[in-house]
Amino acid sequence: MRERSAATVLTPHDREFARVAGEVTADRIGSARRAAADLGATVLLKGNATVVADPDGRVLVNPTGTPWLATAGSGDVLTGLIASLLAAGLAPGAAAAVGAYVHGVAGQLASASGPPTATDVLLRAAPRPASDRATFGGLNTADARIIRKTGQRVARRSPDQPDAVRSNVATLKRATPAEVMAVVKADGYGHGLLPVARAALAGGATWLGTAIIDEALLLRAAGIPGPDSGVAVEPERIRGRRRGNPRRHRT
Repeated sequence: MRERSAATVLTPHDREFARVAGEVTADRIGSARRAAADLGATVLLKGNATVVADPDGRVLVNPTGTPWLATAGSGDVLTGLIASLLAAGLAPGAAAAVGAYVHGVAGQLASASGPPTATDVLLRAAPRPASDRATFGGLNTADARIIRKTGQRVARRSPDQPDAVRSNVATLKRATPAEVMAVVKADGYGHGLLPVARAALAGGATWLGTAIIDEALLLRAAGIPGPDSGVAVEPERIRGRRRGNPRRHRT
């Protein structure tokens, strides 16, 4: 980590933080600041009041958010926001701080009508044009409101998303001889668990990553993956299993 030359942002919750920087103390700001200085990276310590610390000692505390953001896939939305801001040219500390703020506001808006999914948070966080019929991920914003109110799952998907997944996995396979795991949790990040899983395997993925056992069972019920591939479930989503490598299952 200390040898990296590229901008690096870490986004751990307390248990993840403990693995790389020791236990979080009562002084959360001090813990994040010490970790950032030691690792040479911007550290975003998630919590009720998310702390963003830069290696040079600067610290920001995010005022937005809701406990409902502690849901599967929500952290991936935060990571995507920060990555997009980094790609736009923001410094790591600024990207992390702005990403955390937008993520928190999106969570507050998404939870106004009940427990949100990661897709609900993403729809709230995404920039929207003036037209209320503008589409995001194949779903127009008017339909998104109906889905949030009724609790229905998103049924309409972006038709080119599986093609993009397949292409990305194939590109990665060409670049490395290692096995590739494609993470398809949170309903394929809003694009459908099964079509995204099939696209990833078609691109050359050997493993599929899920957040919960139910997702793995759904893949198995659909005959995914095949005899030469497997599913890995996040260890902290398995009851009684807190640490270690993801539990992998071959079909």
